[in-house]
Amino acid sequence: MGVPIGLGGGSQDYVELDPIRKMDQVVGGVTQRDRLVADISGLDKRTGGASYVARNPADIPTVFADALQARAQ
Repeated sequence: MGVPIGLGGGSQDYVELDPIRKMDQVVGGVTQRDRLVADISGLDKRTGGASYVARNPADIPTVFADALQARAQ
């Protein structure tokens, strides 16, 4: 079992950045799509490290291995 990182307070390991909406819905003058892109771009700052993203399902094993290797260093 992993160690909680407490991003959401206490032992909660996540923070909801944006609720689920239609991608073209405008909130605060910005589309949901643009809000999500901005949030994803800032993930490394929120977690204090790198973010590993698989661009397609076939990349998941490699991305996972890269993340584990970086964590071990």
